[in-house]
Order: sequence, then C-alpha cells, then structure tokens
Amino acid sequence: MTSIVATSARDRAPSPYAQQTMALTRAELRHVVRSPLLLFGLVPTAIATALNGTGGPSAAFNGATVNNQIVLGALVLLAFHRTTSRAHRDGADELVASMALHPVVRVVAGQLAAVVVALLALVIVLATYYGYLTAGVTFERPPTAAELATQPLVALGAGLLGVMVGRWLPRPAAALGVLAVLVAWSVLAGSGDYRLTGPYVEFARYTEDGTPIGFHPGSSTLHAAYLLLLGAMAAVGGLLHAVRRRAGLLAVGAAVTVLTLLTGVSQLP
Repeated sequence: MTSIVATSARDRAPSPYAQQTMALTRAELRHVVRSPLLLFGLVPTAIATALNGTGGPSAAFNGATVNNQIVLGALVLLAFHRTTSRAHRDGADELVASMALHPVVRVVAGQLAAVVVALLALVIVLATYYGYLTAGVTFERPPTAAELATQPLVALGAGLLGVMVGRWLPRPAAALGVLAVLVAWSVLAGSGDYRLTGPYVEFARYTEDGTPIGFHPGSSTLHAAYLLLLGAMAAVGGLLHAVRRRAGLLAVGAAVTVLTLLTGVSQLP
C-alpha cells in the first residue's frame, strides 16, 4: 500500500524539466521587466494613449488598437535579445553549457516570458479601450477582437524573435540589424498594396493632411492570425538552436512558414 501511495505521489509531482522551466521563466521575466528598454517602450505608449484619446474618433481607434506598437515592439525585441544573450555578453557561455540545464529549457523559459509580456500588453490594450469608453471617447467604429489583439501579438512576436536572435546571434549588433530590417519592412510595406504584410499596421486611414477617411481594406482577422504565425516561426527558430535532431522541428517550421505565407497573401484586399 505504501509503495502504491509513493508511486501515485511521484506521478503527480511535476517533472524536473517543468520545475526548471518555471523557475527559469520567472528569472528571465525579472530580467526583462527590470530592463530600461521595456520601460522606455511602455512610457511612450502611455503618452500616445493619452494623446490619441483626445485626437478624434480615428485617432482613438488607433490608440486602442495599434497605439505606438512599433516603438514597444522594437524595445521588447531588444530587451529579450539582451536577456537571452547575457551569458555570451558576460563571457559565461562555457559555464552555462556545463550546468545541468537542458538547452530546450532555456529557450522555452524565454519564450514563456515573452507570452507573459504579451499578456501584459493585452491588459494595457483592454485598459485603454475600456478607459476610453468610460471617459466617453468615441471611435470611428468599435474595434474588433482581432484589431485589439494586434498590439499584444506584435509584443509576443517581438519577444519570441528576440529570444531566437539571442540564441543564434548573441552579439548586440545582430539585434540592431534585425530591427533595422523590420523597420525598413514596415516602411516599404506601409506605402503600398502589401501594407498588411508588415509587422506594423494602422487600420484607420488618413489623407496627407491628416484628415481621417475611413479604414484600409483587408482582413484584420487574418492579419492577427498572420502575426501569430510569424511569432510561431520565431518560436520554432529558437527551438532549433537547442535540439540536436532537427528533422522533425524543421518539418514543423516548414509547415508553419507555408501557412504564414498563405495567410499573409489571404489577408490582402
């Protein structure tokens, strides 16, 4: 009887990998939250929120949906890259490699921390939206759930990308190079028919003198799915650094990439 009870207790106990992952996730999250980069991302977002709430229905719509996400996304990427690559930056790669900690655990912990930051972004978005409603701010039209999810999904993708780049390319210049590519991508995509393929999108539409003229065409629901899939690609890319047998994960990555491309095309008007 005693052996049965002991076996049952062992079955209910969390695995060492799960315990390590949760502990390391908390540590990674502390590093990210303490990073001045994240603070510098949240402060402009709060300022933009206040300004957009007084700028008319279209500005309020952008304030509740995209609200300075290009700054927040950029700084989340840099914060996660800095946290992920800190062992390399401190010259402690060999020490970390000698620890009894599976490489997958280290990657997954950083990715879970990115999920927590995305949930924090979601709380900010919902607080902004309901704060606007409470203050009597009017919108051009009520934003959909997919449009409200855009900023949290950008934060999630930025965090996952920061983890991936931090594993493969731990030097600070690598993160800045990736960020430059993303900014160029957003600028080029934002001025043409492929606007929705960029990581930063404003749904409300304006003339050159700033007059609101409705909304850009295209599917915001598929755009949210596209952002989620971009994040999934980054997650797979990060895990590829941690495993030895990569065939199965490469197949998953290829499938996610194809699905991302199809979704990216389908969202266009």
